[in-house]
Amino acid sequence: MKLLLTTLILPSLLSTHLLATALSIPNTNPQETHPHANCDCYITSSFSSNSNNNSDLAPPAYFTHYRFWDFRNTPLPQTAPETTQTNPSNPHDTSTIEIYPLTKTLFSHDWRVQTWDREATDISPVPMKNTDGNVFLLKHPASTPRDPRSSFLVLRTTRFQDHASTAEVEGLFGYIYHCSLRLRMRMMSRDDIIPQGSCAGIFTYRSSICESDIEILTSEDSHTIHYANQPDYDPISDTLIPGASSIVNLTKPWTSWTTHRLDWVTDMSAWYADGQLQSKSNYSVPNRPSIVAMNLWSNGGNWSGDMKVGDSVFMGIEWIELVYNVTETDQDLPIKDHPGHRDRYHRVGGLASASASFSSSAGGNMLDEEDVELQMAKAKEKSDDGCQRPCWIDPWHPV
Repeated sequence: MKLLLTTLILPSLLSTHLLATALSIPNTNPQETHPHANCDCYITSSFSSNSNNNSDLAPPAYFTHYRFWDFRNTPLPQTAPETTQTNPSNPHDTSTIEIYPLTKTLFSHDWRVQTWDREATDISPVPMKNTDGNVFLLKHPASTPRDPRSSFLVLRTTRFQDHASTAEVEGLFGYIYHCSLRLRMRMMSRDDIIPQGSCAGIFTYRSSICESDIEILTSEDSHTIHYANQPDYDPISDTLIPGASSIVNLTKPWTSWTTHRLDWVTDMSAWYADGQLQSKSNYSVPNRPSIVAMNLWSNGGNWSGDMKVGDSVFMGIEWIELVYNVTETDQDLPIKDHPGHRDRYHRVGGLASASASFSSSAGGNMLDEEDVELQMAKAKEKSDDGCQRPCWIDPWHPV
């Protein structure tokens, strides 16, 4: 199957069967069946070991807040959609797509689209310009007023002659302190090959030394993904810091819809793909309240690479799920820099240099039924500490 952005947005290029296959849209809204409204706290699966001994299980992770943003089947604004060029870098390209800017939807109450710029430097030679026009909802091409089909969120980056037009969104729900962040996403393009030279990032961020992230580099193989706690790089020696990051070879490419997950708990970060543990680290685990953000960017440096003028890359997101805790301390101190953009003289590493990497089939599995019962028993014991109605997140996890 061709993985085309046009497959998703230009119905003249499609058969009905291909369209349904490419979108893979569930018919139900998981928020309708998730009993989060009746919960005092939320529990996620712990990092299971390869041992069958239940005593090796870590205590369950508890969270006090739950949020779910479903970009599918979204009631889109009643106003006429805006149009954007299919190739915005080419003024002679008259093909357009209809979009609904995120800033004009209710999601903008929780997610702020960034509009700051970053000038070129010696190691980041292409200026970046974030614009709200690069973050939008895209409607299913077969939608009609009587049959409003599905939508999804899109972040876009495009290489112009003198800059890269980029995208970033940051959460407006305050600083969080520990979380389990999940989102269902894929990378897309106008063509059947994703252009090289861009970086997609999903992360918690407080500073350049207090960050946990998932990154996809489109210059690499479509099965390769990066997980890290920052800092993961020593600019003096131009080497990766041992134990800070993992380079993982997934069994499914990032051009396919995949549920990516980042867990940040005390003394541990863990990363999952489609429910399978891929990597975990106790090095430089973030220790301050942080924001949640996603971005798609290119600066011509050795980390992201450089896109060809006229190329665009798109990141599609069907939904975002977040359970998290908050703390009253350290909430008022501002974040003084912009997150998630690596400056490196060389892209060090490769699969052989990863500090801890697994294929999907080799990573730790989600907990089985006996493990779930054990963890729920522990949750009930915690009721004396104030959690009277704990809810287990993963059995209701939307797919």
